[in-house]
Amino acid sequence: MSRWEIIQQTYPTKLDLTEPETHHLPHTITESFAANIQGSRILFAKFGNEAIYSRGVGHMWKYKDGRETVEESHFKASFVDYGLVDKLDYHTGTAEFRGKEIKYDKKNHHWTYLNNRPVNFHTPSECNTPAEEDTVQVEELLETTERTIVAATQKLSLGRPSRPPTPQTGSIFGQTKPTTALPGSFPTTTRKGKQRQPSTGLVTGPSFSAADLSTPPVQTSSTPPLSAPVQVPTQQAPPPPPGGNPPPAQNTPTAVQRPAPIQQAPPLPPGGNPPPVPNPPAANMAAAPPCSIGSVPDAFDGNPVKAKSFWNALKNYYTLNDAVYVNEGQKVAAALTHFKMGTSAGDWASNRLATTLGATPITYGTWAEFKTKFKEQFIPPQTQVESIQKIHNLPMGNKEFNEWYQDWSMHARRANVDEQTWMYAFRKNLNQSLHQKIVQMSPQPNTMATLVQAARDLDKNWRMFAGPLRSGPQCPGIRALDNKPNPEINAFQGKPKK
Repeated sequence: MSRWEIIQQTYPTKLDLTEPETHHLPHTITESFAANIQGSRILFAKFGNEAIYSRGVGHMWKYKDGRETVEESHFKASFVDYGLVDKLDYHTGTAEFRGKEIKYDKKNHHWTYLNNRPVNFHTPSECNTPAEEDTVQVEELLETTERTIVAATQKLSLGRPSRPPTPQTGSIFGQTKPTTALPGSFPTTTRKGKQRQPSTGLVTGPSFSAADLSTPPVQTSSTPPLSAPVQVPTQQAPPPPPGGNPPPAQNTPTAVQRPAPIQQAPPLPPGGNPPPVPNPPAANMAAAPPCSIGSVPDAFDGNPVKAKSFWNALKNYYTLNDAVYVNEGQKVAAALTHFKMGTSAGDWASNRLATTLGATPITYGTWAEFKTKFKEQFIPPQTQVESIQKIHNLPMGNKEFNEWYQDWSMHARRANVDEQTWMYAFRKNLNQSLHQKIVQMSPQPNTMATLVQAARDLDKNWRMFAGPLRSGPQCPGIRALDNKPNPEINAFQGKPKK
């Protein structure tokens, strides 16, 4: 029974924590309660496999058994990858990584950005876009769209009448020139003092006059203009007649010619220009940094029983993400962050980091050297010898096959022996009945996998059909058959005693 279970049984009356007391808890705590002890309110919490307590807000947390104060570094060590973050607040579970705010998900035991995207600590640069950058990009798009809509609305608010076959203009090169009626001509229909109203339903910007636009306004007249020469005083130009440019008038201070009409570009040949060739996907992918894949191994605490499994998971993770790291030194540096601080494994990793960072130049060595040092530290030779002894002296007995094989196969992997030795030790530890059934099989299993499967199937069938009957209701037909006397047995029995 763990210390936390003992605490729960010792104080059966459990009180809920108040809001200030909840804020007093470290963020990684998942189980807690309060209890009244001799008139004082004491807070209890489960911290790992230990039970800790506090006398309330403002008081330190202490271990229940040794009454030792829980240091701040112990609480921070309960966060995964806590050494890679800055400004860690173990009460709120918030920190910073590369200048961005992150929060700790204690349910799934990993860090996330404020937009709930997981933080990847083991890539040279983050592949995920934080929420703040997304917000800035959206705001820039909104501002650009708003400017475009305002500019388009301003042009629409001024309106443009349809052009006659021969356009007539009252401005030259963007400068407005008031027109002067020719002698004997009819007045035009243009009315002064009347402004066009913007169309309803559209957001309009500030109003502009026709002189402010780059495109000159079009003026129409109720009667076609005369073909007489155009005479304009200084800074004035009448509209030219539709029949072409007339000869220059006499005594004209300034003669203005109509600008040549804009020539339209000739049509494109059939098919048009070919579309631009898109960039190949490989070029786009090469520009983005690779992202890591797979699950990060759990932090290793130095237990020799778990050493082999931890190393296999660590090797598989960094084999999958080999393209993420520039060299083996980066892989070793990242691998040293998977050792749990406050344990023998964490101390070993910390010493290696201190030695490496104190050297000049800084080098973490190769992956092969790291593997050798790991095995020397956490997989001692006596572990292999003990496992060899176990695979020869761990009989199955009356256990179910799967229960026994799970324990036996763990020692078989640590023993690091050849397959023939495995098969011999496996047969030796089976119970006698199961071993005889396998001996009678034809053909005999010739690999460890087929031998294990045969033993598993035989054990399952025996327990299903030949094992003891389970308690429960039986079929009425079976009960009637069981109650029927057996004549062969009665024939060999004597007369019943009176």
